[in-house]
Amino acid sequence: GACALSPKNPKFFAALNYIQYGEYPNPNNSVVCGKCVKLINGSKSVVVEIVDKCPVCKSGDVDIAPYAFKELFGSLDVGRVPEIKW
Repeated sequence: GACALSPKNPKFFAALNYIQYGEYPNPNNSVVCGKCVKLINGSKSVVVEIVDKCPVCKSGDVDIAPYAFKELFGSLDVGRVPEIKW
């Protein structure tokens, strides 16, 4: 990914939208690389590590690993979730 990091937990990682990720000559230098984000869906939550940049995501979006998504929403069938809380 853009951060050139392997996630500490291969089931709980994410790509942050390009706007909040920021522009860096070397994307590995983004201040968000390696940071953890808590995502919330009602009473469920997961913590994911930012290891990549999502070039097509809108501001506020987080593209999360399938396992973390299923933990949070129960199924991948939910698809994109607008305005996720984090």
